[in-house]
Amino acid sequence: MAVDPMRRRALCCLAYATVTAALPRPRRAMALRALRVRGGGPVDGALEKIRDLTTTPAGSVAFVSIYMAMELCGIPSVPLAAAAGVAYPTKVALAVVLASSVTAACVAYYVGRTRLRPRLDKRISKDRRLRAISAAVRDEGFAILLLLRMVPMPPAINYLYGAMAPKFHAYFLSTLLGYLPGTVGTVLAAKGATVALPRWAYVAGGVGVLALVGMTVATGRRVSRQLDAYERRV
Repeated sequence: MAVDPMRRRALCCLAYATVTAALPRPRRAMALRALRVRGGGPVDGALEKIRDLTTTPAGSVAFVSIYMAMELCGIPSVPLAAAAGVAYPTKVALAVVLASSVTAACVAYYVGRTRLRPRLDKRISKDRRLRAISAAVRDEGFAILLLLRMVPMPPAINYLYGAMAPKFHAYFLSTLLGYLPGTVGTVLAAKGATVALPRWAYVAGGVGVLALVGMTVATGRRVSRQLDAYERRV
């Protein structure tokens, strides 16, 4: 099926936005000027097309539906989170992305705890690492779930969390808080690549990215040590 040229331009712009967000202002401006389609005008036209496609009621419903479908199919939805940062005002983008992510995670939790439970129980019983995660979730609940949320994992892990049967309120709250830093970072990076911001905003953004990476690495090491201890027990 042929892809509309304007939509193709919009998709390319989305991918480019996440890279240019981290560049200093002169290089960012140069990069955005370079992103032109022959005979198609400036990048602004593509960005306006993205906004036109997503800010109507039907477009917003379609956006949320596609976002949740990607999450439920185990496909990382970072490109769509960046698209929301381009298409919507910042607060609206944060609300849309966070609500979509958390809702999809809760649906996967329910499916994993009900319809897929027998199959997932067999999968967990055959994998020592998954057994360790299950034991940690059973013993520590919210605390370990929050740490696990701070470590990048594919969306399909939500089905396994459902089979591990933590209490729903602990799962929901840890998911909401754990998804927040990554959501804020992705949306603001996309927004910063498409609008002019003060230089201090880019400095603060860079510091925030470094802090987020450092926190993720430190959390990953802590989780790994805890799971190693559980793995020796199961």
